[in-house]
Amino acid sequence: MKTKAILEKKLRSRAGESIAETLSALLIITLALTMLAGSIVSAAKINSETRNMDVEFSTEGEDTSSSTVTITHSSGHTTVEVNLYTTDDDNEYTYYTQK
Repeated sequence: MKTKAILEKKLRSRAGESIAETLSALLIITLALTMLAGSIVSAAKINSETRNMDVEFSTEGEDTSSSTVTITHSSGHTTVEVNLYTTDDDNEYTYYTQK
């Protein structure tokens, strides 16, 4: 009940906010916007690096060979011929595409 009385008094008061309260609010808003801008720039940089890595991964598959893959599922086995790719970088990714 005491809080309600304090709030009503504050709302009915004709006094404004002090300059210290106003400057504190502006400082908090400025810091929040600065952090938001920094996180947006970081996210854009990470997206760009990921996009570049994905393109490199897709185009660096120099070692290509043919292979047969057998897929086992609930109704039996399926055999598919695929092109097998291996990248030449440190991670040595291997992936395949159906012929």
